[in-house]
Amino acid sequence: MKEKQYIELEVPVSRPWISSITNLTYSQVKVEGYGEIDLKMDILKPVTERMMPVILYVTGGRFLYCKKENNIQTRVRLAEAGYVVASIHYRTAPISLFPAPVEDVKSAIRYLRANAGKFNIDATHIGLWGESAGGYMVTMAGATNGTRLFDVGDNMDYSSDVGAVVDLYGVTALDHIASDFSKTLQKQHALSPAAPEALFLYGADADTNHGVAADPHKLSETNPMGYITDKTPPFLIMHGGRDDVMSVTESELLYEALQKQAIPSTFYYVKNAQHSGVVWEQEPIVRIIVDFFDKYLK
Repeated sequence: MKEKQYIELEVPVSRPWISSITNLTYSQVKVEGYGEIDLKMDILKPVTERMMPVILYVTGGRFLYCKKENNIQTRVRLAEAGYVVASIHYRTAPISLFPAPVEDVKSAIRYLRANAGKFNIDATHIGLWGESAGGYMVTMAGATNGTRLFDVGDNMDYSSDVGAVVDLYGVTALDHIASDFSKTLQKQHALSPAAPEALFLYGADADTNHGVAADPHKLSETNPMGYITDKTPPFLIMHGGRDDVMSVTESELLYEALQKQAIPSTFYYVKNAQHSGVVWEQEPIVRIIVDFFDKYLK
């Protein structure tokens, strides 16, 4: 008999099969100058019949741009950990101003609840994860748990409450983005009408001297710390020690506000991490995020 030329291999199954659903319309909104537009969502989900918690990922983009395809590595890793993972496009400045993108996040949460059966979602267990400007969006959505603030649009019969929030190097107070940086940079952020946070509040047609704090009342409305109550869910906060875009003060202020209200919260200072970048894709970071969601959503 001829000798076998192949190598036999038996492979144990340790990773689930992940399916991808792209460009679902989760909301239709009116945008000045553009008419009605479709806001899109991508979904990654393990192929299974069982119901799973869902995590909504909200990317950053300085309030000016948004690419829902970002952070595919960690999104796949979370799906492999047994979560349905949704990622959304939201409205951005200077065409759309506060609170439009926060409303979009809330709308996406309601869409996921309304369509839970289609995607094997356990609608009682929804988490949020955002980075940078996306961290601001998820923090606002979580801080306003238990209210109907910023709930606008479709699926209004469903709640936008969530059970856990992960905020990575996110914005908290729009007037503190440059607090830890040079005086020159602080002045630019405070006074320039072209600063992303000013465009987010007032748009591109604002007065040339319209810095971010020009309207104190409007500025206060954007601060998630003013909305924190005992309904606010647990938070995981992480910030890089080498972040030269977002002051670590932002995360410190949020953590202190959550602690003051006795909201379960953990704050990691990642010494070698910049603002986004490869460090945030590493297993120790992802493991902390998975463990946090496992604790509060499973």
